[in-house]
Amino acid sequence: MKNVNKIREYKNRYWLVNDDVYELHFHQFYDDEIILKFIQNKEDSENYIYVSGLLNVEHDEEFAESIEDAMEQFEYMVIDYIKEKIGYYEEMLDKFQEEK
Repeated sequence: MKNVNKIREYKNRYWLVNDDVYELHFHQFYDDEIILKFIQNKEDSENYIYVSGLLNVEHDEEFAESIEDAMEQFEYMVIDYIKEKIGYYEEMLDKFQEEK
């Protein structure tokens, strides 16, 4: 039987611990989507291995002092990624709308 536990719950996102896998879930519109997953490295407790379709990461590492710190860092990574995309599309829109 799997050990599943919902933690760090916000209005439109939450973390779910599914055995030893931490999943960041997000409700952008109607569906609950997993946008990032990570596990703690068993040989180095400050090393976290993660994947994210949103961030286009298949296997990467992040270092943090604790699981709580790792979750916070991953949330900031998502926020920074979204802000970068907003800036990219704002710049694209400005260029597209330039007059001759």
